[in-house]
Amino acid sequence: MAFQSEGVEGGRLSPARMVTADHKLTYESLTQACPAVREAGPADAIDGLAPAFVASPASPDEAAALMRAAAARGLAVIPRGAGTR
Repeated sequence: MAFQSEGVEGGRLSPARMVTADHKLTYESLTQACPAVREAGPADAIDGLAPAFVASPASPDEAAALMRAAAARGLAVIPRGAGTR
């Protein structure tokens, strides 16, 4: 799953999305739902859009918890599967 937030310009971080307190809170809420959450990198871009975070839930319960956390933080979720594009 990839999580899109504001502050991405042309697949790169804009100055507006440097690590902020809100960014840290979002990361913490996602990692509480699933320990396999990481900051996204350029290789994680999907159709030219770079996500803020990438998660690999190990179970349906983790996936559901991630969806709840994403909804609570106002994040768009992009299901990705095994990484094929």
